[in-house]
Amino acid sequence: MINKKLINILVLLAIIYVAILLIPYAFPVAKRILIALLPLIFAFILAFVLNPAVNFLERFKVHRGLAIVILYSTVIIGITLIVIYIIKPAVPNLTNLSNGVRNIITEIGQLFNINTDEFSNYVVEFVDKVVARINNLFTATNGTVEEVAQIFIGAIVMVIVGITFLFNFNKIKQKVTEHLKEKNEHTYQYVKTLSTELNNYVRVEIIIAGIQFLEYTTLFLILSIFNHALLPYALIVGITASVLSLIPYFGGYLSITFSGIVIMGVAHAAIPILGLIIFMLIFPQLDGYVINPKIYKKQLKINPVISIAFVLVGSAVFGIYGTILSLPVLVITVITYRYYHEPIKSKLKQMKDSI
Repeated sequence: MINKKLINILVLLAIIYVAILLIPYAFPVAKRILIALLPLIFAFILAFVLNPAVNFLERFKVHRGLAIVILYSTVIIGITLIVIYIIKPAVPNLTNLSNGVRNIITEIGQLFNINTDEFSNYVVEFVDKVVARINNLFTATNGTVEEVAQIFIGAIVMVIVGITFLFNFNKIKQKVTEHLKEKNEHTYQYVKTLSTELNNYVRVEIIIAGIQFLEYTTLFLILSIFNHALLPYALIVGITASVLSLIPYFGGYLSITFSGIVIMGVAHAAIPILGLIIFMLIFPQLDGYVINPKIYKKQLKINPVISIAFVLVGSAVFGIYGTILSLPVLVITVITYRYYHEPIKSKLKQMKDSI
């Protein structure tokens, strides 16, 4: 007589074995798929972010199509102006970053009485490669023409798809809501909660990015009073800090590090470094204990250890994209588990009993 339980166990073990064998091949494929889908993902995110603003304009009798054109034009013009008048002029000054890195590592070595020359050379070489890469992208040289073209095409696709998403956003939302209410109330509540939490997450990230921009731009404007060489970096550091704030938990440390590197890259950096130290002592505490609790009070509470684990895994598997998207994915995962953990446990129990 055939032992069905034994066959089920063997099949399960075979599936696990094949899955383990395929993991090294699956991650690169998944990464390629993610990168290919990035324009669509960012298009949906942008539509998701702009939809409340479109709805707001519609209340003042502005046609939805016109509201979308106004908002997208504002975003495109704003990004273009930032790139042309802030980022591009600052690119030549990025060559000073390697000096800043070398100076910081040398100071650390002297503090702990260790030789940091080899490590310093390695890090400086890495920074120089990054700076050269940025320069090449802005000048479309050294084999970056195809990459620049891909970025440009991706941006066009993102705008077109985003406008399409945004134009039909409320219709899609209404149809999905009606369908879910009719078919499954539990799933409707799940999707509703998911939408609310993602809205809260996006709102929080935008507010925090704005606060970081104001803090770091103001810091460098004040420091430039004592060292005029820092004035050209004020806006670029503010923008960088606002972008780095999207990286959960580690963004603040990266912003401080980047600021320190910029300051150490100019001459007569003693007073600006002292100013940065004072900034480090005051503003992270202000952010952590006063501003952020007020902003995060309505957001989903997630264990910090789990959040950091998601960030590290996302970074290891998908790089910077995985780092930025890790927390939204975690929010989706946590809410999904909370709504469906009982059915999942029931299914697993059935599988266990069948084995």
